[in-house]
Amino acid sequence: MSNEVGLRLKEIRRKLKMTQAQLGEKLGIKATTFAKHENGICFPTGKMLNILASKYNVSMDYLVCGRGTLFHEGLTTSSCKKN
Repeated sequence: MSNEVGLRLKEIRRKLKMTQAQLGEKLGIKATTFAKHENGICFPTGKMLNILASKYNVSMDYLVCGRGTLFHEGLTTSSCKKN
């Protein structure tokens, strides 16, 4: 399995200054599961990727395909959070 998505997940997590446990909790998964995603052991679900993209203003094109910028420009992460 390709680890490109995992490497991008790690980059996003580090830019957000979170641990695997912290980001995993925000995404509704365990730290060990998030670590498996980062290490390319298993691929994250679409639901988890959508939550990450919407909560933290992450570009889905960047996350999945490596195209464009990591974060959407002109928006803050707080403006993308859903209640």
